[in-house]
Amino acid sequence: MSWRWVLEADGLVIEETDVHLNGSDWQVDAFRDLQPYLRWRADPSRRLEHESELLDELGRWITRTAFREIGRILADEGPCVVRMKVPVEARFVAALPWEAAVIDGKALPLHRVSLVRDLAASSDRPARKRKRPIRDALRVLALFSLPDGTSALNLRRERLQLARLLDTVAKTGETAIELIVLQYGVTRERLSECVEHGHGWDVLVLSGHGGEGVFVLEKPDGSRDPIGGDALVELLAPLRRRVKFVLAAACSSADTLTDQRLEALGIGSAHRSAESSRHDGPTELERSGASPHVGTLAEVLADRLDCAVLGMRHTVTDDFVTELNGAVFKLMVEQANSLGRAVALALPRVVETPATEASPPLAASSPALFGGTAVDLLLEPPKGRALIFDRSALKLAGFPDQPARFVGRGALMSAANRCLAPHSGGSGIFLQGMAGVGKTACALELAYGQEDNFSALVWYRAPEETDGDAADIAPSLAEFAQALQQRVDGLHFVELLDKPEELSAFLPMLTQFCKQRRVLVVLDNVESLLSASGQWRDPRWELVVDALTGHRGFSRLIMTGRRAPRSLDPGVSVHQVDALSLRESVLLAREMPQLRALLDGDLAGLQPSLCQTLAVGVLTSAQGHPTLVELAEGELSDPARLAARLAEVNRSWEELGIAPRSYLDIGVATRADATAYSTVLTRWTTGVVAALSGTARRLFHVLCCLEPADRRPALFEDIGPLLHETEADSTEDGDTWWRDWSELAESSLVTVDRGADEDIVVLVVHPEVAEAGRQSGERLREAVDRQLAAYWTGRAMESLSTEHDGGSGQVVDTARAALPYLLRQGHWSQAALLLERVLFRDPSPRTAATLLPALRDIVRRAEDSDDEVAANRILARVLEHNDPEEARTHLEGLLEVALARGDHLAATGLTGDLGSLENGLS
Repeated sequence: MSWRWVLEADGLVIEETDVHLNGSDWQVDAFRDLQPYLRWRADPSRRLEHESELLDELGRWITRTAFREIGRILADEGPCVVRMKVPVEARFVAALPWEAAVIDGKALPLHRVSLVRDLAASSDRPARKRKRPIRDALRVLALFSLPDGTSALNLRRERLQLARLLDTVAKTGETAIELIVLQYGVTRERLSECVEHGHGWDVLVLSGHGGEGVFVLEKPDGSRDPIGGDALVELLAPLRRRVKFVLAAACSSADTLTDQRLEALGIGSAHRSAESSRHDGPTELERSGASPHVGTLAEVLADRLDCAVLGMRHTVTDDFVTELNGAVFKLMVEQANSLGRAVALALPRVVETPATEASPPLAASSPALFGGTAVDLLLEPPKGRALIFDRSALKLAGFPDQPARFVGRGALMSAANRCLAPHSGGSGIFLQGMAGVGKTACALELAYGQEDNFSALVWYRAPEETDGDAADIAPSLAEFAQALQQRVDGLHFVELLDKPEELSAFLPMLTQFCKQRRVLVVLDNVESLLSASGQWRDPRWELVVDALTGHRGFSRLIMTGRRAPRSLDPGVSVHQVDALSLRESVLLAREMPQLRALLDGDLAGLQPSLCQTLAVGVLTSAQGHPTLVELAEGELSDPARLAARLAEVNRSWEELGIAPRSYLDIGVATRADATAYSTVLTRWTTGVVAALSGTARRLFHVLCCLEPADRRPALFEDIGPLLHETEADSTEDGDTWWRDWSELAESSLVTVDRGADEDIVVLVVHPEVAEAGRQSGERLREAVDRQLAAYWTGRAMESLSTEHDGGSGQVVDTARAALPYLLRQGHWSQAALLLERVLFRDPSPRTAATLLPALRDIVRRAEDSDDEVAANRILARVLEHNDPEEARTHLEGLLEVALARGDHLAATGLTGDLGSLENGLS
């Protein structure tokens, strides 16, 4: 192979050199096919180090033989962008990885040099047509394809980082940027619909599973759909008139890294054979290599779409692509750099030296720019709208934050997203699974991903069950109706909940509304609303859920729970959320800093052999349960203690009749049921809590005894001193024992949710973890219930005395906050009197609909107690203001019962109540 380099700047020739490569040299073969060469030649036992050595040797040969003095000139000029004008007959030169050249011990890109391959510059093709300019907004279409069978690939972090970056740029710079993201269920048809949008797209991001010779989309059933270069370009052809930049990357390396980690742990080969048997084999296109690799695909896209393309010459890690994409977009969109300059500046920032698993030796030479427009391409979003409060744009207000970690679940998420599509024929999905397995995380991931596909989104979480006791759900339906009302203007039915006939007349209209409008409702933690047999504890819930799902229109309902209702509309599909597979567990562990270091064998202070033993132990003991994996992360600060904990947990599994090692052999948990996982989680939590300091242990127990909404540091400033005076208090706790959460957070017993200003808003304790904490602190719970009941009752009385106008939400909220603590103590009449005072102050239909169900529930609980008559009389007095006829019927029934029992004192009081009622009616 022979050619001549001519280096020009500003129209002047700087350097010329002739190149002659001997095809029989091993370096030429390596230069032509770099990644396979390294894969076959590198010593597996020291792969990173050996690949780096081989690449350094080849890189110096490239500079010495093929670049010569030009390499030195370019390195000295960095940061610079170099246009490579390559004639058609020498296209093979453009395909070579020139970025692998090494000058002064560093790859060329690490000198801030960016090479742009311009294959059109020397051709006879017509001059480029002018692209449609960026008008109202910079429009970005991002595709993240994850077919079933490639579950170890984690594209979510890349997607989130891109979305957050562009969102930040748009909001801080008041610019207009529109980002549409496709992930889960990315079929040819779905991609085609987006590509054909009339407004067009300025930027296209293609990131997904792939390898040499393949870029993979999804089929409707979630299986792999490898697409060749010509077919993909044909699909993207409608973009040609506007698209200016395409970023294409194939990232099969999460699977590769997982295989390598499992192999290093001594469990790779057996698992790999089991894993491969669970998925379809490679397709004919994948076997034949008929589709160009992404490096070649970038060249085709640049030519056929007439735009700049940043492609990955080699399959790269998800971590590397995420960091590079973020750096390039930040430099272009926020800091006004051209594409070529942005790549030149970004690569030295994201390439790690020495090489790591996340940034392997080939990272610097993987990105390649194609298309002459890359040299000067700018992405300058126009100014956005003036700053206004637009409620319709705040669709996710009230939703919890998107999960910090979410891995795998590719098949489940694809199937669920298909159900949420406008013409799926379904009306909802039910995500069913054991505690802590990730049902809520799946629901939130779906909701955040579907934000742009629905006009409104609604979130409601039902109360938690505690210690096997049925949750207080009396006000839950009213709270749910209020959540709907807040997000959908005009949807008012709170006041109808206590009027059966009017509610029945309204629900068909709700069904018709859901059929015609596009609203996504998420109902989390449904099990608390159901009996053990799956019946709705409050029959009205069944009516409302049936109304929300009894159609085949546009709205959708997502529900989560440990058990599903016995009767669901046929339009609701039930999806099982299982424990993570072994491969997904490894991916989740690598999202956590301590476990990541453990898996890589470089946790500070531990020998690699001990790291291997502990890593295998964590995977074995956790059995794919995400919460158990997180608890293991929290205990890695004391490896010896973790080792003892793992041994204890494995004995627990064996006592339950489960061989922990079987998870490593087949890659999925097959015999462990929800009860077994709950038992192990409780024992693990108890052990972690026992190892805490006295102050942290007490703080944890108090948190577990509080209602979830009360686990707020701001509230602790009020109640901390009160709790300090309880008989359960330890004198060693100190006066501000409630302010230090660090030990609990580090142990993974609590998750800290922070606000926009990074202040702690709430401390989240998983329900199963909280239940384990309460079991060892029953005496403390009684003290907490007394103090919190007194605190919230006092707040309610204070609000009643200071507020002069009815309708204030603070009175209702404080009364509702006191109820669970009063009810656990059996203070029925006190709870009823509190609600009576609130309802007398604010008799509005909305408040009545919220609190009347709670008052009726108190009456039910007080049956056969000393408070029974008092609670019933209070209910009758409240009904007198809302429904006098029902009040009369209620009092007459109570009088009849009192007389039958011979309770003449109660009968006398009830007779007086009836007389007062009759006088009021007359």
